[in-house]
Amino acid sequence: MGSIRFENRVVVVTGAGQGLGRAYALEFARRGAAVLVNDIGSAVDGRGELSDRVASAVVEEIRAAGGRAEANFDSVSSPESARRIIEAAQDHFGGVDVVVTNAGTIRFTPFHETPSEDFQLMLDVHLGGNFYVAQAAYRVMQRRNYGRFVLVSSNSGFLGLETQAAYGAAKAGVMGLNNQISLEGAKYGIRSNALMPVAVTRMAGVRKAEDGGESRSELERLLPVIGQRLTPDHVVPLVVYLGSEQCQQTGQMFSAVGGRYVRAVRGIPRGWAASDPAPPSVEDLAAHWDEVVSTAGLREPRTGIEEIAFVAEQLAATAR
Repeated sequence: MGSIRFENRVVVVTGAGQGLGRAYALEFARRGAAVLVNDIGSAVDGRGELSDRVASAVVEEIRAAGGRAEANFDSVSSPESARRIIEAAQDHFGGVDVVVTNAGTIRFTPFHETPSEDFQLMLDVHLGGNFYVAQAAYRVMQRRNYGRFVLVSSNSGFLGLETQAAYGAAKAGVMGLNNQISLEGAKYGIRSNALMPVAVTRMAGVRKAEDGGESRSELERLLPVIGQRLTPDHVVPLVVYLGSEQCQQTGQMFSAVGGRYVRAVRGIPRGWAASDPAPPSVEDLAAHWDEVVSTAGLREPRTGIEEIAFVAEQLAATAR
């Protein structure tokens, strides 16, 4: 495979002023893309004054290296402001080819203490932000018959992490959104994949300071072993590849941790299928519980209809 380049491609990276987003924007630009650097310049927890400095600094860095970039300071969390992000990319560069939905905020609170306003904020920024930005960009990509989405989710949504109930719930929703975009976008040449990045950034620093539970002590134990590999630059290769024309995968979830890259499997095992058409009793189900929880016969349906077809095939085999 030759060098992966992005000449004549327009890349939008949200939350690109610092950390992971900044690293993505710099690499796309280095490989020839015109980059819209979006960031409202807020604190990690979404509080405090907003600033246009961080996005502007990344733009200056890209331009100093000979690249093309423009800054944008709109929030991802409303349909109107998200639409302005995509319109800015069109106004400056003539279109949108790749979107990386990196913008985010986080607050660490045990589930039972999480205020409703924190939960709503996580939904607005993470799930709403992905939905609104992606929808505005999708309409442009649809007309151009080409597009790549890298929707940033989290292993907090896929696997869970202490004190991140609101954040994890919103990030899990991003995975469902990814499934829908990939299904509906396929006929327009649009590919969409979800990313679960792990890196030591401002967000990780806040967690270390605020979380005094078991996860913090476990993280401190692991950092001497893997810490030097938990940099934004270790996540960049996966993001750039997922945003490239060469990547034909869609509707998948990928994890990047410490230089290890893997597709996270979303599958459904064989389980237990009642042979009688009548509903089984609770006792029948309990008697076959080992089969229900077994991972034997794991398959990867791409849609809900495929899962139904899988069960119908299984029942047909049971009846024979």
